[in-house]
Amino acid sequence: MLSLVVVTVLSVPVFTKAQTLNVLQGKIGYSDFGFSTSKDFKNQPFHYLTDSGKGSENVFSISNTRPTRVFFDLKESVDIYTYSLTVGGGNVVEWYSPLATIRFYDEKKSLIKEETRRVTTTTLNVSTSVSVEKVRYASMWFDGGISTDYTIGVSNFELGVFKLSEIENLKVKEEVERVTFEWLNPKEDVFSYVKVFKDNKQIAVIDNKQNKYVAEGLKENTNYDYKFIAVYSDGKESKGIAKTVTTKKKPLPVLNPPDNVFITPQNGKLVIAWSGINSPHLKGYNVYVDGKKITDKPLNSNKLIVNNLENDKSYKVQISAVNNEDVEGEKSGEVAEKPSKDATTIEYDVKSPLTAMELLETAGTIVMWLSPFILVGIAIIWFKPLKKLIVQAVLDHKKKGEKK
Repeated sequence: MLSLVVVTVLSVPVFTKAQTLNVLQGKIGYSDFGFSTSKDFKNQPFHYLTDSGKGSENVFSISNTRPTRVFFDLKESVDIYTYSLTVGGGNVVEWYSPLATIRFYDEKKSLIKEETRRVTTTTLNVSTSVSVEKVRYASMWFDGGISTDYTIGVSNFELGVFKLSEIENLKVKEEVERVTFEWLNPKEDVFSYVKVFKDNKQIAVIDNKQNKYVAEGLKENTNYDYKFIAVYSDGKESKGIAKTVTTKKKPLPVLNPPDNVFITPQNGKLVIAWSGINSPHLKGYNVYVDGKKITDKPLNSNKLIVNNLENDKSYKVQISAVNNEDVEGEKSGEVAEKPSKDATTIEYDVKSPLTAMELLETAGTIVMWLSPFILVGIAIIWFKPLKKLIVQAVLDHKKKGEKK
């Protein structure tokens, strides 16, 4: 085997500081190039071509009458920017400089471009720039141009694509009517800007000096799909980072405490009442005695009797309102009072007022009892002939009485 000689690697200037990826890394090649993949040559030594050489499996035989070709399925269409081929060993380089042929094909297996390089004892490492777009398949083969069989050692075959880095560390702050996004931009010098999409529609362009976007004017408690695509100086775009966000629900108003709190002292107890709060967001009230909440859950009533208190001891009472999201408002001002054994005992009914259904049932009963009288009244008022008849009957009866 001949020792390797490293040669200068040409590169595309605009991508000098850009990262590249070898799309052949770890992929398995197939022989007898004809786009027939019915045979999987996993046991053949062609896989080493993409893994920088392994052991002695870096020599394979080719013939000028039927050159051995190795082809690769890249699994997706990519844009190739560089390729490299490292040759070492065999006898063809020593006796005759072969032609290395690299071919690129599209999804339909049509030839896009062919690259040919002669390999000599002084150029064992072929590495150069190339620009081929939408490549799905690639092949590599040699033609020694001599009549006898010969061997060529290949220790590495690479196809380089420009690494389209994505934005990183995307952070989201969700609010009621807006969402704030922040991220880290790609570090490549050829990175230009970020496209921002909302629900598959482009809405903004953020240049490479910025790394923040604020979406405003959104609806509360609503889902939105965003996507951020990094764009490079040659127009190439990354696949993009998708993010689904949900704006927060607008919080219910925090309710003020009742305006008035009344306390009636009793023997060993206090009767507490307060003015009700008219709000559709009201869940109930909390009651505090000497700063300690004595209600397990918000009360629906605006009256409470506190028992088992010490007579002649002053107790400070406060009331707060709780909304339907269980958010408690401020407490009312303190109102102090003392239970007394001399207080007049009053029986308080703290039962809540009639419910809407009970009120309807009561009203219906009243209407049912009064309906006959209501109907007679309507008949007398609105039916003039009946009214006249009744009046005439009364007058006739009066006249008969006078004659007698």
